[in-house]
Amino acid sequence: MTADGTLAIDAMPWGRILSVINTKTSEAVAVADPEPTTPLRLSLPPGSYSIEVQAGESAAKQNLVVTVLPGQTVTKTVSFGTAEGALALLN
Repeated sequence: MTADGTLAIDAMPWGRILSVINTKTSEAVAVADPEPTTPLRLSLPPGSYSIEVQAGESAAKQNLVVTVLPGQTVTKTVSFGTAEGALALLN
């Protein structure tokens, strides 16, 4: 049996994970949290995945394609704006 890998995903300033799709099978991956937000760590079987992330406070979206390898962690960060923009959300 092949060991799972880990996907660690974050978004600046933050984001909602809209979907995680196995690109080989086109099947959606079930995420334990019904409304997953970043930062998020997922244990996944090795393979290629398409991740759709929406900016936390806007309609902006980005798609990522990541390859998860057995026993390894893949870290991805999506940026939806500048650091100054992120600080403005805190005010």
